[in-house]
Amino acid sequence: MNIKTPFLQKKLSEAYMIGFTKDVGDRSAQMRNKLLDSRNVLRFQHGRKWESPANEFGDTSTEMTHHSSITELHLKDVVRGDPTVTFWAAMTVSEQMHASFMDSMISTLNRSTAHSGNVVNAGGRPFPEAFAEMLEMIHPSLGDDGELLLPTMLVHPSQGPKLAAELEAAGPEFERRIDELKARKKLEAEENETARVNRFERRPN
Repeated sequence: MNIKTPFLQKKLSEAYMIGFTKDVGDRSAQMRNKLLDSRNVLRFQHGRKWESPANEFGDTSTEMTHHSSITELHLKDVVRGDPTVTFWAAMTVSEQMHASFMDSMISTLNRSTAHSGNVVNAGGRPFPEAFAEMLEMIHPSLGDDGELLLPTMLVHPSQGPKLAAELEAAGPEFERRIDELKARKKLEAEENETARVNRFERRPN
């Protein structure tokens, strides 16, 4: 931070930057939560690496990716007391960091799905068919309410309405097919969860 400051006391300057940083963090979290359930977001107090020895694909160790952005808050703007300058700066930083996060997430998903083979080629096929194939591939899991958790679809904004219209126009037969698929996946998820819990069951001596 530049040594020039409009604040008479250092603590006021620090409080200003703490508030600005928190605003950026809150805005970033709001945008991230539109893509990821906040319950699936891990928070680390220290360190940059973690391991998952049970990963069957071999990539057991990974490292956090840093997302950063640069902005300027000019002294004259802060002195003028216009709060919109600070708000716009926080919004700009948040949007830049979110764009970086999106690029990183899509890149990670591409590598992961290519490694596991969970890739659906929708070229030359109706989207509903590709959608059904995608649901067939997922490893099902249950939410806290015991209901099946469906994957989040990330599509380009220009394609969203078109794909949604194709699904709606697929007809009742396709809807029944998807309902049957979801029921089967839910049963599979329940069986997997029962097997998982049983592994931790304490047996009498």
